[in-house]
Amino acid sequence: MASFCVSFRRSIRNLIPQTCRMLTLARISAVLLMMVSFQAPALDLVRVETGADQVFSDLGITGKDVVVAVLDRGIDWSHPDFINEDGTTRIKWMLDQSGFNLCDPANPQAIEYSEADINQALDGGPSLSFRDAVGHGTATAGMAAGNGRALPDGRYRGIAPEADLIIIKMTSEGAPAHDSETAETFFQGCIDDALDWLKIKLDELGKPAVAIINSGTQWGPMDGTSAVSRKIDEVFPPDQPGRIMVMPSGDEGSLPNHSRTTYSDSAAGEISISRASATTSVMSAWNTGSLPASITVTFDDGTSVGPVAPGSSLDENGIFIINYQPGSEFYPWLSTSGDSAAWIRVTGHATTGKVIFQGINSGTGTADLYGDVIGPNLTPVTSMTDKLTPGRLNDYATTHSVISVANHVIRTAWTDIDGIPRSINDEGLTGELWLKSSGGPTRDGRAPGIDVSAPGQNSFTAVGPNSFWATGRGNLPQGSNSQYIRFGGTSGSAPIVVGTIALMLQANPNLTTNEVRQILRNTAVTDNNTGAVPNNDWGWGKLNILAAVQGAAFTINAGINDAWVSDGAPLQGMFITIFPNLKFVFLAWFTFDSVIPGSGSATFGAIDQRWVTAAGGFEGNTATLSAELTTGGRFNSDTPLPMQVAAYGTVTVTFKNCSEVTEQFDFPGVRESGEFTIKRVLNSNVPLCESLNGD
Repeated sequence: MASFCVSFRRSIRNLIPQTCRMLTLARISAVLLMMVSFQAPALDLVRVETGADQVFSDLGITGKDVVVAVLDRGIDWSHPDFINEDGTTRIKWMLDQSGFNLCDPANPQAIEYSEADINQALDGGPSLSFRDAVGHGTATAGMAAGNGRALPDGRYRGIAPEADLIIIKMTSEGAPAHDSETAETFFQGCIDDALDWLKIKLDELGKPAVAIINSGTQWGPMDGTSAVSRKIDEVFPPDQPGRIMVMPSGDEGSLPNHSRTTYSDSAAGEISISRASATTSVMSAWNTGSLPASITVTFDDGTSVGPVAPGSSLDENGIFIINYQPGSEFYPWLSTSGDSAAWIRVTGHATTGKVIFQGINSGTGTADLYGDVIGPNLTPVTSMTDKLTPGRLNDYATTHSVISVANHVIRTAWTDIDGIPRSINDEGLTGELWLKSSGGPTRDGRAPGIDVSAPGQNSFTAVGPNSFWATGRGNLPQGSNSQYIRFGGTSGSAPIVVGTIALMLQANPNLTTNEVRQILRNTAVTDNNTGAVPNNDWGWGKLNILAAVQGAAFTINAGINDAWVSDGAPLQGMFITIFPNLKFVFLAWFTFDSVIPGSGSATFGAIDQRWVTAAGGFEGNTATLSAELTTGGRFNSDTPLPMQVAAYGTVTVTFKNCSEVTEQFDFPGVRESGEFTIKRVLNSNVPLCESLNGD
């Protein structure tokens, strides 16, 4: 059987799987990759900015046969965005950990629901008790993979609308009773159990998968060594093909809740704090384990508690301090870093004070103090007032094997469901970083701690009409029929990247986390808002979904004009991308030279933007394609030109090797024919090719 095989080796800029792919007698659709989409205009700004709609329209990639796993507050399984056109569910499995207390052995039995259970309920059978009382979990799933069916125009569909879903309800902050809905109490599930169950289900399905734990704060060692981080590394190792985990970076950026000091046996380290109210709140501290320190908390009202030595605790005058020995912390902290942790709870004392670290042995250690976010609008009750230091990532986002996502603003104004104009301008303008987007580095110094930023702030996504969130009508966009809601925070941005990776995995199901990370970084966009990258706030820049999916494919070359060139050839640039899993190849040529005239009623001037596109069959190392010439858009002219298409003839492309192609063309309508060779320009951002063989 005739075939060809291309093998790439890894490079710093392009991490391409080393496995040699085979394309045998594959049917190719070679279509236009245009700088400006001429499809119907996108109806949601997130998909416009990121190029997601071009992935659907130009590449035909939708996340099909990829699993999106969401660990969150549950889901409204009856929402149209998670139901196929035939009325069946897109959800393969659901797990409910309601009533759990972390990983307590006395936890109730988690309840499992199968695809068949959900379909039976959708078909009029017994209803399911599984719900998303808050609304957060439905929003997460909708942003990543909603299909938009709740509205006729699909305007708020998610990024991977044909992906399969697995849903784990593993937490809830609680929701009050409202309308006919009963209240839900707070609970925190066992992430270890949830990930073990998820691994079993993913192995059974045998499909590539991307997951998200859309929860978490600065609660743990923030260095990738917590019990949760180690479990994620175990279930989603960075070098395993088709298993990717995404995390929101956190919503504590710019808050005064992380300070760092040094201490020794001869000089204590002090961090000043201020309490906005008497509300009970908790601080946490981590210090050098090899240089133990005692901890004292003082307030200007005359209260002083401590010193509390490592391995000891003290509870008096509204201040409770537990100073742990390394490795003796509670779940989910349980760190293997060797550092010491402290848990500090304060009730009352609405005044200023200090947390003091006194070294016990000789040598200089480092202590980090973290505050809370339980005040109004997720602000701290206890703030640090000096020695503030960068790094406000949530603990899970510091895991070595995760993709960490920041958040920027996609809109600042909208009209709500009642026709009332709404706006928010004090958390960042459109295109800017959201004010509370957490940045790096990690506590152990890995910088920047962020991979990319996605436009999640004030985005729109699915919501359960019966959820507590849906009672806030000002957040329901006009025309949403209470099925969609304004979303934000890194909880809103991270699912965009989840959906992106689902698209990438459809294009190439064998991508590893390391490869996905490199592609996302390489294809990220920079502008005046991001500044020079990488940096602790933006990582490598803004998410570019179209480029990331193209980068996930089996790419022979990157770029257009400078990628393949030939002196005197009528087709001056060539772009080739191979999607091995789809048996799909895209071929496009670009020219703005007036050598090639139009045909029929099409006329082209020298300033036109022109593309030759083709579709045909593939055998061995040769593609035989039917060609068209297209022009339109704006190139050197200030006025956009109308789109025109003219049939052209045939093109035969034969790969001699990885960097040389023979091209035969026959365009009878314009009496142009011939043969020429084009060679690849190996720029630094082009993957290195090892072999191309026809056999």
